[in-house]
Amino acid sequence: MMAADGYRRPLLTLRFTDPQFEGLQVKCRRISCEEMFAFSEASSAAGGEGTRAMLEPLADLLVGTSATRPTAVILEWNLLDYLGNPVPYTTAGLLGQDLPLLLAIAAALTEAAAGVPAPLPPTSGGGPPLEVASIPMEPCVGNRESTSAPG
Repeated sequence: MMAADGYRRPLLTLRFTDPQFEGLQVKCRRISCEEMFAFSEASSAAGGEGTRAMLEPLADLLVGTSATRPTAVILEWNLLDYLGNPVPYTTAGLLGQDLPLLLAIAAALTEAAAGVPAPLPPTSGGGPPLEVASIPMEPCVGNRESTSAPG
């Protein structure tokens, strides 16, 4: 059976700004608005106390499946454990990681799903200051006739 012609949304590749996650690659499918609401709520709760009751729903949203969510959000990652073994992208695999990693994945997914562009590169710090900044802003005191319009 041939697939119908149509638009297929591209996968999201998550980006991490924290240097401790350098090299981590996570590919996700796009999430629905309903999933985004649930994800946001679970993410906010996980950032609070970080209890298991708050983290399990967040992890389940990322890697779990259900009748309404037949595929996990995370489709692929290159995460390795401390011995160099691949970490399965399951609820248990995700909950076996530290809290900063879980929250970094949640934040990166939120940014990618919302279409927030990556930050701009830092601006140049070199060069002299602009001359415009040194132009005096006080009114001139002097001959007003030379500045008045002809009448």
